[in-house]
Amino acid sequence: MTYLSNLSEFVMKNIILSLIIFLFSLFTYSNTGFNFSANDISFLWSPPIYKTDQQSYIKLSQIVSGIVYSKLINKIEKNTAQAAIFQNEKGLVFEKETHDIRNWYITSFRVDPCAPTLEKSDNLKKCLQEIRFVAQPVIFDSKTINFDDMSMHIIFEISRGIPEKSLKFMQLLRDLRDIKKNTTKYGFNTDEKSLNVYPGIKRLEISQYIAKKILNQLVHFKLKKITFIGANSFFDPWYFVQFTVDKSSVLIEKNKNISNENIQMLKSINNMSQFMIYPKSTNQNWNVFLNENYGPSITELLNLDFTSDTSQFLNKPAMLGNGQPSSVFKNSDIISVMNNPLLSNRENTDCLSCHIATSYGFLFDSKKSQFNYELNQKDVVTTSALDRNLLDLRSFGWFGSKAVVSQRTVNETDAVLKYLNSIFQN
Repeated sequence: MTYLSNLSEFVMKNIILSLIIFLFSLFTYSNTGFNFSANDISFLWSPPIYKTDQQSYIKLSQIVSGIVYSKLINKIEKNTAQAAIFQNEKGLVFEKETHDIRNWYITSFRVDPCAPTLEKSDNLKKCLQEIRFVAQPVIFDSKTINFDDMSMHIIFEISRGIPEKSLKFMQLLRDLRDIKKNTTKYGFNTDEKSLNVYPGIKRLEISQYIAKKILNQLVHFKLKKITFIGANSFFDPWYFVQFTVDKSSVLIEKNKNISNENIQMLKSINNMSQFMIYPKSTNQNWNVFLNENYGPSITELLNLDFTSDTSQFLNKPAMLGNGQPSSVFKNSDIISVMNNPLLSNRENTDCLSCHIATSYGFLFDSKKSQFNYELNQKDVVTTSALDRNLLDLRSFGWFGSKAVVSQRTVNETDAVLKYLNSIFQN
């Protein structure tokens, strides 16, 4: 009995000592003046140029099981085929190469202390801490590298509640700090304010260190959601669909922001001079305006003739998801609302509106909108990867062989950066 009592006391002392050491490390971490920069919390790989570039990427098969992937592909093909019938189209078909999980690579990932939004600081107890990956298929042939126009967003839940009280999340931040130090050791600076391809990412000592740190942490996190966007070819419809994942179970979600349907489709008509969205958006991104029951979507902008005078249209009230004109939003505000992470998020806005906002954003002077997201002056995040065409729906990944970043991603990174650095400053 004495032996067991002494053993129990010994174990308890070691647990307490370990906790003291851990908390001390967090204290010293938060008081060393350390600051994250944009590229420390939003990581983007550069598209491959040579076949040997494969070595620098995390593979999809390292974070998603083959069973989950197989179920996911089958459900995407089946459900998009059913949705396409009503539009006289065909659903998504995965070719042999894209059907193979070994041909999917992680193009980027981001860390979020409070999903789905940091809009209210008094609501932090409801926060979800997440790490979100983007994966795209790349086919390495003997002589060429082919990029298919598809991507997946893979969402892992780290913890719930106030971010700085989560041991798992704080440990991840310490690993991100270590990644920054390792990158600096090889002569690359992550403090550059431009959110773009991660500095030195093609150097194996850097990319493999990132992979090691992140993959070691993933075993403690829970895969929760996978969203998919893609098209068969340039002129075929784009499909948007999202799934809930629970261990090996994969369930397609009905989305309240698209009339409780489970597939959203973007289809070009009249030789790509006009576009159709089906089903219509029923967004609820009105959360700070209690007199609005629905919010705007980007639908109204897709068929606008920008070669003529648009001032009259832009000054009109935006049409809401219930078909009624807004008493708050104008058409000129739509892009700003979509790009503002404090207003629009995955819980209240359809996928398409966020993904296409940057492509149409250059047609508007969003700085004049009262709903424009204001970048934090101290940790301002800008990017040189925003230049894109109207059919580039990427938020943070590759459009063909080009790395792209959406304005929405820039704004989200800025909001996260402001919050994370405030934790350590205070």
